[in-house]
Amino acid sequence: MTVSARFRGQETDCGDVSWVVLFMEVCNQYPVPETRGLFETGFGKEGAARREEIRDMAHKKGVGSSRNGRDSQSQRRGVKAFAGQLVTGGSILVRQCGNQHWAGVNVDEGRDGSLFAKIPGVVQYEQRGRRNRRYVHIIPVEETTSSS
Repeated sequence: MTVSARFRGQETDCGDVSWVVLFMEVCNQYPVPETRGLFETGFGKEGAARREEIRDMAHKKGVGSSRNGRDSQSQRRGVKAFAGQLVTGGSILVRQCGNQHWAGVNVDEGRDGSLFAKIPGVVQYEQRGRRNRRYVHIIPVEETTSSS
């Protein structure tokens, strides 16, 4: 049985051969281009130079932690006196940025937005209004002792 094959536009007459021999013959006629430089670094001086190039790709110095370690101190915001607590006049009730809590009766707001008690008394929180704002009030000590 005679076999003929077309490979890259050329007709090849293979005669009485198996497909393996045909494949080997076609591969010998059309050699694959050299790909060693594309995938391997090679041996010898040029290979060592290529390996050095690959190793040199870091952008940061990997030695010590002398350039790390910068962080700001925490602001320690939040509620400092909770409902039912007895506070003195001038005590900070809430440290805040903006208005999460609003000043109520006997409470004033500092320049940084923190709320503080004007008089000694007991802290009371209330949520009211159309926007459900949280108000902080101070009930004077005399009222709390006389009502109980």
